[in-house]
Amino acid sequence: MDTVTAIATIALVATAALWDFRENRIPNWLTLSAIPVGIAWNTWMGGFAGFQMSLAGFAVGFGILFILFATGGGGGGDVKLMGALGAWVGVQTIITVFLLATGMIFLLLVFSAMMKAISQNAKTGKHTVAFALPVFVATTVLVLAKVCVAAG
Repeated sequence: MDTVTAIATIALVATAALWDFRENRIPNWLTLSAIPVGIAWNTWMGGFAGFQMSLAGFAVGFGILFILFATGGGGGGDVKLMGALGAWVGVQTIITVFLLATGMIFLLLVFSAMMKAISQNAKTGKHTVAFALPVFVATTVLVLAKVCVAAG
């Protein structure tokens, strides 16, 4: 993974995580601008193969989260974030990010449910986790690993 892609993807998910944590939403200006820029960058760097990789990454990232969104399992900003991230990193990495982030969310929700069961003053309501934060952690780990491997 090249340096620009590494910096851009970490900046994208870090900004999304901050917004999601603070505002409980991810702004359209962030995600909708990152999609064409990611596709253009990968096309510039890899020609038609880069274009295909980027478009496939967008489709997979967007598609996986759209299914969850349509069934009530996430927000529209999460869908666009995963599409934008997929446009930057491609299919294999976006699937890995999704699996790692989902695993982190599962663990956080189990922990939250256990704490609620233990607590005498627990509030009722559903458990939610800002999706962009686990996506940030998963993406940062994967990007740094790829950069280290590429550096040898």
